Amino acid sequence: MHPELAHRLDLEFPVFLGEVEVGLLAARPASPIRGVAVPRVPAVWRDLALVLPADASWGDIAAVLRSVPSPAEASFEVVDRYAGPPLPEDRISLTVRVILQPFERSLTEAQIEGFRRELVETLQARVGVALRA
Repeated sequence: MHPELAHRLDLEFPVFLGEVEVGLLAARPASPIRGVAVPRVPAVWRDLALVLPADASWGDIAAVLRSVPSPAEASFEVVDRYAGPPLPEDRISLTVRVILQPFERSLTEAQIEGFRRELVETLQARVGVALRA
């Protein structure tokens, strides 16, 4: 709504108006509703503090992480990025949260640690990443 009209109507908060063309919506085929399984066990996560080249892209790092076989459904998210001392100018530190969501049974510590180790070894081999000390 235009601010002048809102002022004349003595509205205290901004008002947004929209229009929906119902005919266009009705003409589109309906998307099927898909359900997903609800996990029976809680997710587990580990943070990886990585030191990598400053010009490395998250897309490349994520692709390497996704290429490692996982013991459960895995997702990855960046939770921190740092550049500056004591790191060299051509390096950054990236903290990546690795989330494992099993559906039927809990993972053992050996499975979780084995996956973490495989992630780090694969990143070291393909991208030259090191763990932050």
